[in-house]
Amino acid sequence: MQCRITTEDPVNNFAPDSGIISVYRSATGPGIRLDDGPGFAGALITPHYDSLLVKVTALSRDFHGAAAKMRRALSEFRIRGVMTNKDFLKNVLGHSAYLERNGAVTTGFLTEHPEVVTTVSEAQNRGEKLLRYLGNVAVNGPDPDLGASGPPPSLIEPVLPRMPLPTTLDALASKQKS
Repeated sequence: MQCRITTEDPVNNFAPDSGIISVYRSATGPGIRLDDGPGFAGALITPHYDSLLVKVTALSRDFHGAAAKMRRALSEFRIRGVMTNKDFLKNVLGHSAYLERNGAVTTGFLTEHPEVVTTVSEAQNRGEKLLRYLGNVAVNGPDPDLGASGPPPSLIEPVLPRMPLPTTLDALASKQKS
């Protein structure tokens, strides 16, 4: 079984999305193969190319086993910064009508079951939120809006120690030998 994770928004008639991927973590495990595209943290996704991020292949002894592995793999992916069709794929793979028909459906399946397109889970993004919060506190001090009290961080400029530097590579090499 193969699925293509793309930068398309299923809720918006599968319109391509663009932006910068802020978080990218892919799936792994037995029976899962990834054919990577341009998916990585920091990647600039433009509307001027194929929207494929990664093709995921799940191998199992039967259809239902492959569908279960694929749903697990899709659940492991973390992609932030651009819209993807990941939730749509999970919705189709978990739908009882799709599973009862062993995947033998046509595009009419989407008309019959519009909930697979419109049901999107809210991204948790807890790790990135925590890092942003900690960075903000480290730079700006405690946030009074959240009930914190205390002084803001010190505005004292750090003093860097002066160290003599060799003026040539020969002097550096001779210091390393001794």
